[in-house]
Amino acid sequence: MRTVLLVACGAALASGCEFDLWELLHSFFNPMVACRGIGAPPHQSGLWHEGFPGLRTPTALCEGTIDVQVDGTICVTGRVTYEQIVMATGRPTFSPAAPTISINGHMVTGSANVVLGPEARFLYDFVKSYTVDGVVYSAGPTMLDNLLAASRGTIDGVCLDGSFAPYGPPGYKIASTRWGPGNINIGEFTNANLVFVSSHSVVAEFHTAADPWAGWNDGFFGMLLRPPLLGGSSWSEAVGMWLFNTIANIPVPSVITSAIPGFLGITGVLRGLLVGGTFGLKEYPLPLVAPPAAVENIQVDTEWSTLITAMNAGLFSSPTIPFNLGIVIKKIQPGGNNSCWTVPAAAIDVQAPIGKSDLVDQYVEGVLHPALSAIGSVGLHFGKRLPAGSNVLQSALDKYAGCGAAVDLEPANGCYHPMCTRTATPTAFEYPAQYFS
Repeated sequence: MRTVLLVACGAALASGCEFDLWELLHSFFNPMVACRGIGAPPHQSGLWHEGFPGLRTPTALCEGTIDVQVDGTICVTGRVTYEQIVMATGRPTFSPAAPTISINGHMVTGSANVVLGPEARFLYDFVKSYTVDGVVYSAGPTMLDNLLAASRGTIDGVCLDGSFAPYGPPGYKIASTRWGPGNINIGEFTNANLVFVSSHSVVAEFHTAADPWAGWNDGFFGMLLRPPLLGGSSWSEAVGMWLFNTIANIPVPSVITSAIPGFLGITGVLRGLLVGGTFGLKEYPLPLVAPPAAVENIQVDTEWSTLITAMNAGLFSSPTIPFNLGIVIKKIQPGGNNSCWTVPAAAIDVQAPIGKSDLVDQYVEGVLHPALSAIGSVGLHFGKRLPAGSNVLQSALDKYAGCGAAVDLEPANGCYHPMCTRTATPTAFEYPAQYFS
C-alpha cells in the first residue's frame, strides 16, 4: 500500500507529495493547499444563486491522505483534488475537465462525470465506499440520498475501485465532423462522444481506443514521424492539440468574452480545425481540458436516446441556439449500478459569458427542458447554476427522487449546499469549516 500525505506543495495549484526534506521546507513557506488555487473563489459568480460570491469568499482547502492499496483500490481521507489522486497513483486516472476541483465536492452534485481518454463515466460507478460525517457506508442504493447536496453531512472520504486508474488503453484517436444546425446527419451523430453546438455549427468528435505506437511498425521512419517525446502522436497532431490548448487557455477577461457576440461558439470550430489524430493516454489523459474562462452554465442531463429523438424533432436547428450561447455535450456510459443513470446519458452543458445568465436560464427553461422532458427524464448537475423555482429544477428533483433520494428535507447537520433541503427554492448555506479557510 502506498500512502501519500497531501501538504502544501505550491502556491497556485494543489498537489500530492511524499515526506522529504524539500517538501517539509516547502510546506513551511506554503502552509495552505487550495483546491482551485489561492485567491480563486470556490465557485464562480452567479453559479448557484444571484449575488454569489459575496464580498469575501473562503479559500477551498484540499489537504488529506490518499492510500493506494494492493488491489488498486484508491482511498481518500479528508478532501483532495483529482490532480492529487493522479500524483498519488503515478498514472492517468479518470477526471473531470477541471482536475483541480475536489472529488468530495464533485460527489455531492448527483451526476458528476469523469473522463479518461475515449471513455466518459459517472463518478458514482467507481465508488466502493464513502464516509459522511464520520460514518462509513458501502456503495449501494442509498448512496445518492446520502451524498446529494451534502444534505446528510460533509463527505469526508471515499474509496474508489482500481479501474479508476487503469493500465490501459495506451491511447485513443480523435476524429470529428462538422455540420450546419439544420443538416445534421443524426445516424452519424449518434456515435459521437463529445459535441460542440453553436448557432452556426455542430461539431461532433468521435473518440476510440487506439495504439499510439502502431506507427512504429514502419520501423525507424515510423519512429521519426511519431517520436516518443510526443507520446506516439505525429508532429502535426501534437502541434494541433498544443495550439488549441494554448489558444483556449489564454486568460481572456470576462468583460471581453461578454462583449464579443458568439465568443463561446468558436470552440467547436477550433477543435474541428486543429484537433485530430492519435494521442497517448499518459500525455493527453483528457481529450478536452476546461479553459480558464469564467462562464455561467447549467448542465442538463438526459438519456442519450432522448437527446437524439429531440434533435430529430428540431432541437438545436428549429430554432438554433442563441448566438451568445455555446453548448458542450458529453456522452456518458453507465458502468455499474451506483448512478441514477443506467443507460447511456447526455451531459448537456449550456454556457454563456459571465453576466448573461438570463440567456442560459431562458433557453434551458423555454426550449431545452420542454424538448427533453416531453420524451424522457431530465436531471441537473448540482454543482452548476440552479435556476430557483424553475421547471427544470423540479424535474431534476423528481429524477433524483425516483432514484431513491429523499426531497423536502430539513438537514440536521448544517446546510453546506444551496440545495441542501432538496426543494425548488435554493437556500442560504455555509462552508464546512474543516475544508475552507
